Amino acid sequence: MALALPRFAVFQSTVRQKNYLRYIHEDGEQHGFPQFSGEEIVSPYSKFEIERAKSTTAEGNDNGFVHIRCCYNNKYWVANSISSDSFIIAGADEPNEDQSQWSCTLFEPIPVDGEVGSSTTTTTKTTVHVRFRHVKLGHYLRSLVTRDNYHACVSTSYDRRYSR
Repeated sequence: MALALPRFAVFQSTVRQKNYLRYIHEDGEQHGFPQFSGEEIVSPYSKFEIERAKSTTAEGNDNGFVHIRCCYNNKYWVANSISSDSFIIAGADEPNEDQSQWSCTLFEPIPVDGEVGSSTTTTTKTTVHVRFRHVKLGHYLRSLVTRDNYHACVSTSYDRRYSR
């Protein structure tokens, strides 16, 4: 069964549950970066749209691919470089499904602990636990833990715990 994802989402930190992912709109080094520093769930900087991609699904995963768009600046999440430890920024004007380009905006949603949405449940689930994998780079997204200005920004840093 395919993973049921909402059209609009707010992402909550699994490390600091009081923090939400937000678009950094202030001028500075991190302008345009999503960062787990938001304190309000209802904020124009914390709202993201999940768009289903036209591309086919990954082998062994029937959840398909998605694009994630920042609702504040209407830009799509994209890696800022081809490096395996790229940051994700809200910087692409259009979705890009060309998996040969590092500017590909495709992400693969993968349920945590096998959790999938079900239309037969009697209660409505408002929380879905997923990890996103950048399709071109092949790495999972994670909140970067550093002691610099990029702390809690979204990165594709390789994490052995979640490798295939």
